[in-house]
Amino acid sequence: MRWLLVFLFLIHSSAFIQAQTLNDSLLLHYPMNGNCNDISGHNFHAALINATLTTDHNGAPNSAYHFDGATEFIDWPSSPVLHPGLPITIAFWVKYDSNDYLNSFLFDTDFAQNNYSGIHCNLTQSMQISFSFGDCSGSTSPSARRSKTGSTSLQINTWYFVVAVMRGANDMDIYINCVNDGGTYSGSGGPIEYTGIPGILGRSDGDMYAPARYFMGSLDEFRYWHRALSAAEILSLCNSNNPVIEASGCYDGVYNFSLQNAGSYSGVTWDFGDPASGAANSSVLDNPTHVFSAPGTYQVTAVVSYYIGSPVSTNYTVVVQAEPDLIPYDSVLECAGSSRVIEVEGIWDSYQWSNGAVTQSIVVSASGVYSVSATDSNGCIVADTVVAVFDNTTVFETDTTFCNGSSIVFDGQVISAAGDYSFTHPSGSGCDTIINLHATVENAPAVSLPGDTTLCTGTQFPISPLVSGSWDAGAWSDGVTTTGRIINIGGVYSYSATGMCGTAEDEIIVAFEDCTSGIFFPNVFTPNGDFHNPVFRPDGFNIEDFHIIIFNRWGGQIYEGFSMAEGWDGTFNGQECPEGVYFWIADFKRYQNNAMVKDYRSGSVTLFR
Repeated sequence: MRWLLVFLFLIHSSAFIQAQTLNDSLLLHYPMNGNCNDISGHNFHAALINATLTTDHNGAPNSAYHFDGATEFIDWPSSPVLHPGLPITIAFWVKYDSNDYLNSFLFDTDFAQNNYSGIHCNLTQSMQISFSFGDCSGSTSPSARRSKTGSTSLQINTWYFVVAVMRGANDMDIYINCVNDGGTYSGSGGPIEYTGIPGILGRSDGDMYAPARYFMGSLDEFRYWHRALSAAEILSLCNSNNPVIEASGCYDGVYNFSLQNAGSYSGVTWDFGDPASGAANSSVLDNPTHVFSAPGTYQVTAVVSYYIGSPVSTNYTVVVQAEPDLIPYDSVLECAGSSRVIEVEGIWDSYQWSNGAVTQSIVVSASGVYSVSATDSNGCIVADTVVAVFDNTTVFETDTTFCNGSSIVFDGQVISAAGDYSFTHPSGSGCDTIINLHATVENAPAVSLPGDTTLCTGTQFPISPLVSGSWDAGAWSDGVTTTGRIINIGGVYSYSATGMCGTAEDEIIVAFEDCTSGIFFPNVFTPNGDFHNPVFRPDGFNIEDFHIIIFNRWGGQIYEGFSMAEGWDGTFNGQECPEGVYFWIADFKRYQNNAMVKDYRSGSVTLFR
């Protein structure tokens, strides 16, 4: 059974309204919580140039960016959307590492050499923060840029929340930690203008008089609006830890949850209000997924913990219901020459019929299977099918396939075995129709590979899996997509095959070993009873079918052996042979080029007593 999210009621309605208001006219928002992605909805994701992650103003690790004052900065994309006219609001958290104003150039919204354009931010030599906008006149004189400088001298190694509201040349406000900082104006600049160059964080453009200047410190939660935020909105930014739950899900009962407006937090505990789901009723993931156990009403709670301050709880209520039937009947029966309207119940955002129609209803006049999918306002899709039969004599043939061990319901009858089934639809008008259903049962795939094997190094081992059952896709575990392959490297090789009825897998272990051969014949032995070197025998490895004959100096055979392990003890017919030189010939099989070959050797051995 699948369910639909009917409504979302936010308990913290004021926080929800506030979040929505603050998002109005928001051009970009870089939370900097592990990346440079924009979460404003415009997807103006920035490019990181060497800056490194650091601890943010809430103490959360890897949730802000640090700049070294020499080479590190962040580029945001070029877009006309990011070159708005006034009013403009910019807000961010900042911590300066140096009191050298040359290392205080925080950002420029329009990075263009030798042009005063866009918005620029830096510190004065007295550590007061200054915001300026230029008219893109091409002049590099200070008069070409209108500025306002705050009153407070900022301290290094201290986080500040800064908001700049620019409404006009003589109407700018600078807030430090949510307090209007007053300040003074300078320069004469006209209306704000742009060159079309991308903005930049952590660096300001150089001009003909000075090189590019960089920011040394940390930056977090950078936001940019094309409107003037109110004092109340600015205050809300300072107290913005009012988390709001967002959820999405469709008719399979699976819902995805996330937090908005939560700030930088240390952890979250979820309760989905669904005790029937057991251990799955809770989660500590940032963005959990929950499958509701049944239709009904559920209250979901998220308790958000922060590095500083008390946890904050937020709730919402959802109602889930069973997936509706789009068409309240499975089939229609009409006489040949007539027509029938098939209509989807309820109002949906869009429709897609198997015959290409996109309307809520269709008119059919021919036998066939007609399917439709409907999409609601949340993007969730429901599908349904109806069989239409037109003719009093025509037999309607249809096929179906299902997996072994399962069943289908067709025309109200449960079918669990392969075969041919017939369904008669009588009609008082004489338009009786017979539907013949051919049911096919598919078996799950099965994969078989040869048993584990050991081969000689350098051997080419061709292998191909034996796959039975129903399958349409297969692959080796190491990424090889061809069914048959050649193996020349040892390892574990598995092949999986997937079909409509599941996936099967088998594996083989292939090992390679050195198959080379070697043999050594000694040239002296001493069968004198001291048990040192008493037997003449060769030493070797990978030798098969060994055979040796030993002769005395007159050519008489005194020994014949068939085992390298046995050897000659220096006797003949039970009598000790005298000291001297004896001659031998041997034949055997040895490995050469991964194959056994016949080999012959001869030589002499000296017997000492």
